[in-house]
Amino acid sequence: MATSPVELPSDCTWCLLEGGAVETYDPLIAACRFGIPSQVKCKLCGSSSRGVVQTHAPLQPDLSQVAANACPVCLGALDARALDDHECHRCRARATLHAVSTGSRFASEEELSARLLAWTAEENFRSLEDFLSATFVTPTVLELFATLQSRTRIETVVDPFGARTSAGAPTAAKDPAKNNEHRPPITERLPRASNHPSSPVAPPSADAHAIAPPVPFATRAAEDVPPPSAPPRIIVYPLVSVISADGEVHPAERAIVDRFLHSEGLAPLSDDEFRVHAPADVAHLIPKDRREAVIQLMCETSMIDGMPDASEIRVIRAYAAAWNVPEEKLDLWLWAYENAGTSAIRQLWLKIRRFVLSARWETRE
Repeated sequence: MATSPVELPSDCTWCLLEGGAVETYDPLIAACRFGIPSQVKCKLCGSSSRGVVQTHAPLQPDLSQVAANACPVCLGALDARALDDHECHRCRARATLHAVSTGSRFASEEELSARLLAWTAEENFRSLEDFLSATFVTPTVLELFATLQSRTRIETVVDPFGARTSAGAPTAAKDPAKNNEHRPPITERLPRASNHPSSPVAPPSADAHAIAPPVPFATRAAEDVPPPSAPPRIIVYPLVSVISADGEVHPAERAIVDRFLHSEGLAPLSDDEFRVHAPADVAHLIPKDRREAVIQLMCETSMIDGMPDASEIRVIRAYAAAWNVPEEKLDLWLWAYENAGTSAIRQLWLKIRRFVLSARWETRE
């Protein structure tokens, strides 16, 4: 099955625009196997970089025939550390990000205004004023120019997923800072789950899927087969359970899951699969020594669109209870992710990638 590159937002290191750079990950590009994007380009200043692999041996010529968890040079199995170190610990092939072109310094307000007008058209906004007010904390060309000249961070107010409505206005985003105002820690304000380890997880409301539009990815044809070492799709069920717990599925949340599956050569989830799943339904696919990592990733997932609600935490606690993960650890993870604010999409993406990289688990409990 053909895979598609995935684009993720990141901060620009040249003009310091928050979330303004686009990182592209392509499973058929060797650098991406090590967690380095194939290319990075800023939407504002135009600075760009590309991922390269430094090695003393030739790269495999066709990565579509190479296992998803294999080194593109020596074909040895990659572990989670390979993404953290950007290196194969067997053959020492290493991926790095090299600058291709520097970005514009915008010598004048007129030069900056011209670039912003072009960006306005690219994003389908009705006017420059609409685009500026919907995108930047300092929504005037004069203020943006002053920020650029002072070499300070350019703050944006877009949705944490980077999603926009068809009219060009940004979708509503949860603000972690505001949500934290005058509120007790999450471990105090959210109730403990009463689920016994053998108890099923409560299903979401009947209209849980009503707001989620179809994900724009082709479904798998009967003759399609996943690439070598593709992880089983069911391993994303715990994350889907958190996303679906409150009965409201953000379209971008669903898109993130399906984009990841698609990048691994797997079919997107069906509407029936995008729901709360009982821990027992997936336990046989996840070894006991990996279950704490799943619970920790569920905690991070619950924070990705802002602060989680009680239903999301109940699902996480149900999984933790069923898999014998101590409440003290769960509370620590929830506290840490809450105080870290909304997680970056790229960080979550790479964390999911690290989690499934060793998906060919030999022992299934």
